[in-house]
Amino acid sequence: QDIFKTFKDMVRDRRKDKLKAAEDKLFTGAFWTGKRALDLGLIDGLGELTDIMKQRYGDKVKFRPIEQRQSWFKQRLGIRVSTKNWSGTPGNMADIVNEILIAAEEQSLRSRFGL
Repeated sequence: QDIFKTFKDMVRDRRKDKLKAAEDKLFTGAFWTGKRALDLGLIDGLGELTDIMKQRYGDKVKFRPIEQRQSWFKQRLGIRVSTKNWSGTPGNMADIVNEILIAAEEQSLRSRFGL
């Protein structure tokens, strides 16, 4: 209940007179499509992220695609996983080696920062 109350207070404070429905309609725990949220005053508009960001901040806005995470060891040390001499399924062996490197990197970072 405390979290729900905090959420409602934040919405009321930030949206103020933009809200277009009674609180018993807005704060039911339901969620709506973008159009319905717009009709209720819960959002300012509809759009695609890159277009909206360019409208707000200009054409110089740059976006980086999210790519599969690669182990720091592989990036830093230039380790290339060759699977042609492995017995077993080559793809599986490469995945195992990659997972080991990622786990070692994560453990190293945890130790370094005391996590």
